[in-house]
Amino acid sequence: MKKNAAKITFIVVISVALCLCFIGCGGAPKGMDQKTYDLGKQAVSIGNDYLAGKISASDASDKLYDVAAGLYNYDAKNSDSNTKVHDNVADLWTALNPKYNWSGLDFKNSLGDLKALLEMK
Repeated sequence: MKKNAAKITFIVVISVALCLCFIGCGGAPKGMDQKTYDLGKQAVSIGNDYLAGKISASDASDKLYDVAAGLYNYDAKNSDSNTKVHDNVADLWTALNPKYNWSGLDFKNSLGDLKALLEMK
C-alpha cells in the first residue's frame, strides 16, 4: 500500500512540475496570438540560419517572403501585433534585397527588432 501511495505521489509531483514547465516556457507575448508568434519565430530561425551561413541570402529571402505572406494572409485575432510582426519580417526581407532596400535597413538590427517584439533573447 505504501509503495502505491509513493508511486502516485511521485506521478502527481512529476505531472505538476511538467505542467509548470509548459506554462512558463516560450509562448506568445501578451496580446499576440500563437500563430503570429510561431510565424515570427520561424522568421527568426531563418535569420539566424542566414547569419550562421547555413543558408544563402537568396534562400533566406525566399523563406522570409513566404513567412511574410503567411502573416499577411492570416486573419489574426490581434491584428495590431500581427501587423507589427509582419512589418518586422518584411524589414528582414528588404534588408536582404538591395534592389528594394532604399532606406539602408540592416539585417542584424532588423532581426534584433523582431526578437525584441517576440520577447526572445
